[in-house]
Amino acid sequence: MLSLLPFETQAAFDTLAAALRADLLPQGGHESFLVDLMIEARWRIARINHLEAAALEAALDPETAQTKPEARILALFAKSKNTGVLSVL
Repeated sequence: MLSLLPFETQAAFDTLAAALRADLLPQGGHESFLVDLMIEARWRIARINHLEAAALEAALDPETAQTKPEARILALFAKSKNTGVLSVL
């Protein structure tokens, strides 16, 4: 199960999941499993896009960016060896 981050909402996740299930109409356990994987993949892509925007914002305005929940996540990424935050994303 996908854990939500502080800047994400269950309602937004549920809306995405319902839309994909309505579009794809999975039948049976195998198709439902595959659609669930697609839902999580789409959510993670949106999450990465959000964090990338936050990283770029932090580069432009570090003081304001530090007040957001994304700052702690980006700080962890920044500690990654041999690469920068944007490369990690």
